Amino acid sequence: MSAILALVLLAAGGDAPAPDAPPVELRAASRTPGTRIRLEDLVLPEHAGRLSGDLLAIDLGRSPSPGVGRLLTLRAVQAALPEGAALLAGPAEITVHTDVVRVDPADILAAAREFLLAAVPLPQGAQVEVAREPFEVTVPRGRAGLELRPRLRGTPAGRGHVNVLTEVRVDGQLQAVVPATFLVRTFADVEVLAGDLGRGQALAAGNVATVRTETTDMISAPRAGAAAALLGCVARRDLRAGAPLRAGDFQPAILVRCSEPVTLLFSSGALRAEAFGVARDSGALGDPVRVENLTTRKTVVGRVAGPGLVQMHP
Repeated sequence: MSAILALVLLAAGGDAPAPDAPPVELRAASRTPGTRIRLEDLVLPEHAGRLSGDLLAIDLGRSPSPGVGRLLTLRAVQAALPEGAALLAGPAEITVHTDVVRVDPADILAAAREFLLAAVPLPQGAQVEVAREPFEVTVPRGRAGLELRPRLRGTPAGRGHVNVLTEVRVDGQLQAVVPATFLVRTFADVEVLAGDLGRGQALAAGNVATVRTETTDMISAPRAGAAAALLGCVARRDLRAGAPLRAGDFQPAILVRCSEPVTLLFSSGALRAEAFGVARDSGALGDPVRVENLTTRKTVVGRVAGPGLVQMHP
């Protein structure tokens, strides 16, 4: 029977204990660095050499939570070993505690920020600020080390608040999930009024300034260069200096007014002729208007070409 046991143990990577081998002594109190307790955590160092690596790595259950001890009975530990693999000796009960480390919030924050910058496409010049700091966590020290795995919570909009959850893993096992919140601020060059503009006054190039402004969902002002389309338009209401230029605050300038005299311009190739008339409609640049020709007393239709000027087409 002893020969068969020896063959089994050798196949498992261990050696059968000699019949007269002294028992392997266990500690009365022990500490484990990992998330699972191993036999090697309980054996006295000077006795560990009597056991094979496979026996020393035998799993004895989950490690206790930080600050909490766990009792293992000598009988339960002996039962976890293959029959006859080794004779254990020591106290009837063994108290096991977990070696722990405190994960610095600064390390979690750095990992979360690095992940955010790589995972979220941010506009050029965006600023990333910390809105909520991560908290400190205590985890087992681990046998193979500690790993931080950040991930996004939800789908970020590219600006505003972005939540990053960092998984703290020890020996591949999840120990904690630590949140951190960042504020992503974006900026753009926005065109604003350089001075006050009264109702009915036309917008000129000298009345436009460009400022660097933080963008939000509420901003609908034209970006730099877009105000060119508003030049010459008149304000619908009184506007103050610094107000963003919005198309809704302006309307095309009325260049021809109803019942006022206008010049009718006729052109065909090199031929050009003018006549006088009275506008029967009001209109801005490019608008069609009716004009009564004072010479012929006929009403014709042309398009506004400038202040008091209506272009006629043959």
